[in-house]
Amino acid sequence: MMVEAFSNLIPYYSWLYIPVALVALLSALRYRRLSGFFCSGMDKAISIIFGILFVFFYTFGLVISSGAFITWKSMCFILVSCCLFSPAIGIGYHCISRFFEKQFNVNDDSVCLLYRHPILLPSIIMLVCWTPVFLALYPGLFAYDVAVQIPQGAGRYSTWQPLLHTLYLKAFYNLGEIIGSYNTGMALSVVAQMVLFALSLSYLVRYMVLRHVRKQITITVLVFFSAVPICPIMAVSMTKDTLFTAAFLASFIKILEIKDSGFSKLRIMDWTAIFILLVLTGLLRSNGKYAVYAVAAAFFIESLIVRASVKQAYVLSVTAIVLVSVSNAVLVSITQAAPVSRNEMMSVPYQQLARVYRYAHESFSPEDAVAVKNLIPDISHYNIHNSDGVKMSAKVFDSVDNQKLFWRLYFKYMPQNMDKYVEAFFVNTIGYWYLDDISNSQMYGKRGDGTIADDFGLFLMDTKSGFGVTHESKLQWLDDVIKKLFHENKYQEIPVVATLFSMGAYFWLLILLVCYCVQSINSKAIVPLVFVLSYMATVFAGPCALFRYALPYIVCIPAIMVMTYKKHTIKPTDF
Repeated sequence: MMVEAFSNLIPYYSWLYIPVALVALLSALRYRRLSGFFCSGMDKAISIIFGILFVFFYTFGLVISSGAFITWKSMCFILVSCCLFSPAIGIGYHCISRFFEKQFNVNDDSVCLLYRHPILLPSIIMLVCWTPVFLALYPGLFAYDVAVQIPQGAGRYSTWQPLLHTLYLKAFYNLGEIIGSYNTGMALSVVAQMVLFALSLSYLVRYMVLRHVRKQITITVLVFFSAVPICPIMAVSMTKDTLFTAAFLASFIKILEIKDSGFSKLRIMDWTAIFILLVLTGLLRSNGKYAVYAVAAAFFIESLIVRASVKQAYVLSVTAIVLVSVSNAVLVSITQAAPVSRNEMMSVPYQQLARVYRYAHESFSPEDAVAVKNLIPDISHYNIHNSDGVKMSAKVFDSVDNQKLFWRLYFKYMPQNMDKYVEAFFVNTIGYWYLDDISNSQMYGKRGDGTIADDFGLFLMDTKSGFGVTHESKLQWLDDVIKKLFHENKYQEIPVVATLFSMGAYFWLLILLVCYCVQSINSKAIVPLVFVLSYMATVFAGPCALFRYALPYIVCIPAIMVMTYKKHTIKPTDF
């Protein structure tokens, strides 16, 4: 009975963590001596904080992924785990940080072909490596939201999806109609997207070259972008996330360059580039504009605090905010797009109230239960990992009275159901932060007859029907391999490879980098991290945890590592 309970709590794919836990327990016994050797004071405090956070969320993930609820027993399990393993994770934090610090602070001034052509050559390498995937999935992944975007036209546009991306897709779709082949038109859109995505990733490689990062590290990053299927598959996906990721990454690198060289070194071309990139970031995803607004405010506030380049920071901040707002307003005016429902911003509170409705229905009074059902008719369709099933039916914003009623009910039942509110948020976002999560690869589940749905898997492989676009693989064997790995989720059976497709691994690497920036008092990292973390916050407030939502901050991680650990000062002539 105990073994059965333990197996329910520890998923089968976590067996590697059992010996790790034993080593951690033994290491914890020697933490005082070892931590004294590694660090003291603030460094030790940061390491303990990281250790507690990591262990807490990992064990919390074990509990809620097993279907358990927040109880005194589960909280005791989590707290005891924190006491046992946090010191050992703290030691691991220092070991990893010291390793990265050592690796990134070996200057590489060698001249090779990659360093002579840091934009052109990486782009060519990536495009060559991505081409087989493009041919296997030809004309590309016509999935996700394209079924909503393609039918839009004069007088029927909607701001539900980014208008700029909708116009981009429509242009190539209409081109396909003109030349008599929708497949060719959409394939051309994918090729253009692949080139832009490759150029953006190459911009990161160029940044690493200019910072004189070790050749081995730079090449490893290039290999990751070229060969690990995350980037090739997203490069041929027609969803908005790929072009947004390209704009977001390029904006992030430009922000790093501004922090490295200072406003005084900016030329007209640099000002033009940063404004164009920030506008694209704000237009290619609805939540992209919040990252732009946050980083604009951060630039200005930092300049006021340090009393340097205040005028330039003010110009950058105000101009960026105005350009993004005006550009969006112009697109809406030209297309006469209907405004999107504000339900899109309500994923978290809808999920929280829906969880109470599902698991603590008795806490509602009869009148309030009816009121909740009227406000959110599909509240009984609650999906713990995806808010779309609940929020699509919501009538909260139909009137001011409905809004007042919703918030009255939301706050009324919060105190007595705080555990359900917390569970709803963390279960909905578990794919982003839990190392062993597989919910993001099972987001849409199976059909009623038990067969695998067309859109089942880590990456959607279905082709939306009714638009004249058909899947015509030019490399059937590779198509079969990709579908085996990411449609049937066979990648999860390869332990080391599976880690590459765990969003939790990238999340904790990013948290480690943030902790080290705090530990080393890296003030130059504040503004760039505001850009990344503000976008991440909007993702966590979104409808579900999907790889395509996390991709923008994942591809920024190599640059963040350079920013965090590289001590080399860039020469004024480097930019």
